[in-house]
Amino acid sequence: MADETARIPDPVATTVQTIAELRTRSERRVDARQRAIEAITALLGRPTFLYSSMGFVVTWIGINLILRAVGGVPFDVPPFYWLQGIVSLTALFTTTTVLISQRRQDSDAERREHLDLQISILVEQETTKIISLLEELRRDLPGVPNRRDPEAERLASVTDPKEIVSELERVMDEATVDVLIEASEDHAAHESDASDATAMAVPVGSERR
Repeated sequence: MADETARIPDPVATTVQTIAELRTRSERRVDARQRAIEAITALLGRPTFLYSSMGFVVTWIGINLILRAVGGVPFDVPPFYWLQGIVSLTALFTTTTVLISQRRQDSDAERREHLDLQISILVEQETTKIISLLEELRRDLPGVPNRRDPEAERLASVTDPKEIVSELERVMDEATVDVLIEASEDHAAHESDASDATAMAVPVGSERR
């Protein structure tokens, strides 16, 4: 194991260690109650729980039907109101447990998304700086032709995240407007076709009368 770790490049090992530390830090913030709920959620997500539930329902119904057939007193006569209550209560607890677990997972996912966004912005800034330095080096080297590269100049400019968000919102708003206009035109065309069909059907009816 030590030899394998030694063969891993330092940046890769650092990245892996950072991810492991973030994971450990996130797990340390979870209290005992949350861990118990997540353990229950993990149990509910296994096929064993489904098979056990099906077996319980079949056994419950079978016992009551057998007692009724042999002249005994079933503890839950059809349509099995007690069984329905147990199933409904179990569904309530299951839904609540899953939602609580999902809430923490969503919180962790949101933190990871914020981290990814920050890293992406830093990478974009670093890339922009590298392009700027390369352009300066190209202009300073005597053996390299000094020509204007509009694409490099555009990539060397720092991108404002606010401008990207504004442009994305503008495009989405335009797409929404286009969809509404198209739906309105389809509705108008449908009404026009219906009115034409009605106008054509009226003379036919009058001739029959």
